[in-house]
Amino acid sequence: VERRSRTAARAALQQNYSGTYPPFAPYQQKIRLALQAHQKGDRVEEKRLFHEVLDILHAESKNRSTGVTGMIDAPDPPAGNPSDRHLEGLISTLLSD
Repeated sequence: VERRSRTAARAALQQNYSGTYPPFAPYQQKIRLALQAHQKGDRVEEKRLFHEVLDILHAESKNRSTGVTGMIDAPDPPAGNPSDRHLEGLISTLLSD
């Protein structure tokens, strides 16, 4: 179950948060690099990059109404829109050991 939830979290990151066309937002660049690190088996780099995304999500300078992703809170994809809360939940799943 744990492996399946991590696989699902990575798929959701790829689909909803990694961006489709450049230029990518800084958080999208880090997610893309983290997913590549996972493909290479570099868990340390993957975790480091996900922590950097969390730092971006928690930054004081982000827009208080739109957050980092465009929405702070929304129903989870696929029915809803990508949101900071959903992104943080996916990353938390991947960082849990």
